[in-house]
Amino acid sequence: MALTTLANAIEAMADLTGDYLSGTATTIGAAAGASLIDARLKDKSRNQDDYFNDQMVYITAGTSVAGDERYISDFTAASGTVTPYQAFTAQVPNASTYLILSKWAASDIRRALNMAITDGYPWISRLFVDETLDTVADKWSYSLGDSGTGTYTSVTCTDTTKAWQTNQHAGLLIQSGGNTATIASNTATVLTTSTWSTTPTSLDAYQIIHPIREVLDVAYQADATVTTRPYPRIPFEVRNNNGILTIQLLAYPPVGENLRIVGRGPLTTFSTTTTSTTEIGQPHIKALYYLAAYHLFSRAPSMSASQDRDFYEKEATRYYGLWEHEINRRRVATPPKRIWSTAMGLSGSLSDSYYLAGNDTP
Repeated sequence: MALTTLANAIEAMADLTGDYLSGTATTIGAAAGASLIDARLKDKSRNQDDYFNDQMVYITAGTSVAGDERYISDFTAASGTVTPYQAFTAQVPNASTYLILSKWAASDIRRALNMAITDGYPWISRLFVDETLDTVADKWSYSLGDSGTGTYTSVTCTDTTKAWQTNQHAGLLIQSGGNTATIASNTATVLTTSTWSTTPTSLDAYQIIHPIREVLDVAYQADATVTTRPYPRIPFEVRNNNGILTIQLLAYPPVGENLRIVGRGPLTTFSTTTTSTTEIGQPHIKALYYLAAYHLFSRAPSMSASQDRDFYEKEATRYYGLWEHEINRRRVATPPKRIWSTAMGLSGSLSDSYYLAGNDTP
């Protein structure tokens, strides 16, 4: 699967919007993160002191400092020394890579990218394969995600009214109010999670968030010992109950068979880590960048000088037009891919050929 890192996405966005200067530190910075030094900045600044003052430096790679973004308080051209208003997290190592941004903070670009990932669905989407459920005698309905009220510890949620299949929710996100955790495993009634952001109060409501937003295909594994054998399809209907999809089977498969549910949902949003990724690469990511640029420019007029507002509004309109052009190029419908490999579980690797982009809807 083609992946794009946050650092690469921010660099590409800076290039796209004409806000781009990249470099690599040529000398270790001052102690306690007091500076970043790149002797080549002398040429890039036309040998002018203070040339980069009040711009943003964003470190894309460097031990202990990757992801740091700081406004520049002073620049000394002769040595290529960048001094931030607030010290970097640690001493900046030699060979650390960085960007200097004048229009946007790196965090603003990340937010715009994540907004584009959210707003771009379903035109830009990711294919998911869920193989966590087994068919059960006399059970015709199977849910993706769940909700209820629980009792909590710092690393569990217990709901004695449930009868979950073992580990059917492993890897999913659970939310309770504004509190979140990731489910590592589950029994019939207990979800074992990462540490909650804040432990919910007993009997607070929760929701388990499944990444599939649209079910494309349902089948079952007819022979677990022959992994190349095609999965027989099952006719089905999908019901949406407050965001929880329930698959109603319209034919009865053999009991104890592994269900294969193929669907699509949004790409993964970027975290603050420079190496965090989303499941899209060239050439499809261009559409995402256009939509993110629209978000950047459409939010700028309210914060800019009056003489700049027309420029930002025109740029927002231009990038939205490019986004529409890019997705319209992909409006030819394609059938869903038949998938045979049992290695393609929910958390496994996906081939580029299973990636849906630009409204390649089945």
